[in-house]
Amino acid sequence: MLAVIITLLLAAMPILAQDEAPVLELPILASGTTTEGVLLAETQAQLYAFNGTEGDTVTLSMTQTVDELDPFLVLLGPAGQVVASDDDSGTTETFSALIDAVSLPVTGTYFVVATSYEYIDNFFEFDASVQLTYELTVEGFVDSAQVEGTLDYAAGQLISDSAITGQSTPEEPVYFYTFMGNAQDVIGLTLEAAEFDTVLHLFAPGGQRIAINDDIDTAASNFNSAIAGLELPLDGQYFVFATDVFFYDAVPTASNDTLIFSGGEFTITLTGATGEPLADRTSTK
Repeated sequence: MLAVIITLLLAAMPILAQDEAPVLELPILASGTTTEGVLLAETQAQLYAFNGTEGDTVTLSMTQTVDELDPFLVLLGPAGQVVASDDDSGTTETFSALIDAVSLPVTGTYFVVATSYEYIDNFFEFDASVQLTYELTVEGFVDSAQVEGTLDYAAGQLISDSAITGQSTPEEPVYFYTFMGNAQDVIGLTLEAAEFDTVLHLFAPGGQRIAINDDIDTAASNFNSAIAGLELPLDGQYFVFATDVFFYDAVPTASNDTLIFSGGEFTITLTGATGEPLADRTSTK
């Protein structure tokens, strides 16, 4: 992938003019701090970001503050690398998640998926009144670049009604895409591949995962993915994972030395988004 620079809009900054770079409003993690988070019935996963430097040794912990949550963490690199994932290695609480002292392979923006082991692959209904709260702590990276408010990562641009091809590989399992959407746009996403079981994750501008789909029709042995008829909640830049359903297993762990991940070529198509396309922001592998 070719690197792209995405300007991050911090809460205290003014709205950008139309000729300035659009923004991704993800919550930014600061080294040595603890962030309180919540998984809701309509989201079930939250995306965070931080800027790291090659060789930084980073530790991430996700600890539930309610018994109903089984935390799960995934750390992704700037080009969709799976740096680490964890389910139950934490020691603060039973079933808490811990990514301990992992060395960052490159300089750039890293993404953290905070979710539950139950919700990483699919969407499961639960009581809408339930709030699955947690604490996310990260330490060990040099974050001076974040003062400038920039995120540096590789991503493709989705344009409505245009099919784009990509590839999910063991080295870069997750292909990042972005698109500009407007509130009340009714959008569709399809991800088709002949070689592997696809999955789509769609994140709102603030990092909340608002949709996920693994299989369109399991009865027909169709392992392609589709998100159909989704009304967007906000104006802004949306973030997409196009990947294999087992992307988080692309790197062996101490408890799993066999890769379930396969990957391969795919085609992704967006429909219904009316946001102005980003100029000169498409990247390819």
